[in-house]
Amino acid sequence: MDKVMEVYEKYVPNTYTPEPSVTLSILQAIHFSGAYKYLPRLASDVLVFEQSDRENILTLLTEAAATMKHEDQ
Repeated sequence: MDKVMEVYEKYVPNTYTPEPSVTLSILQAIHFSGAYKYLPRLASDVLVFEQSDRENILTLLTEAAATMKHEDQ
């Protein structure tokens, strides 16, 4: 997942704006792999790219956020 997000961060948003299906696939990969540290970036991009009206994306984002373990500060 780290390598995927390295490529993602290199190209998004300067070179590439992900389609909703790509955003959903990345969210699924994050949720499946437990790489929840990337959720804030994806949540921000969902808003920036105006994908917040996509129920499937918001549902998965919410489920992943509810599942992630919050570290004590």
